[in-house]
Amino acid sequence: MRTKTEKETLASQVQRLLGEEVTGEAAVSGGCIADSRVLQLRSGQRVFAKQARPGQPAAMLTAEAAGLQALRATGTVRVPRVLAASPQVLLLEYVPTGRARSGSYFAL
Repeated sequence: MRTKTEKETLASQVQRLLGEEVTGEAAVSGGCIADSRVLQLRSGQRVFAKQARPGQPAAMLTAEAAGLQALRATGTVRVPRVLAASPQVLLLEYVPTGRARSGSYFAL
């Protein structure tokens, strides 16, 4: 659980990187190496955010952003668009979760 100060820090980083105010947020599961959240912005856009935890390598999130951009550039698999990255936060296009459909494994 993050403190109010950490929430304000994330909101101020998003404001600085995207120029938009965060109006809501929700934790998402699966973040074992970073705090992962879905953020609602003033414009209505939703953004997936990963926030580095204390003690993590400074280049971790910027390296992840570079890797995602390289994968996306191949056009071979669907990769969320990198909106912004810094050593503290990685902001990605939000991709809603869905359900597997019959045959979806073979469609990959």
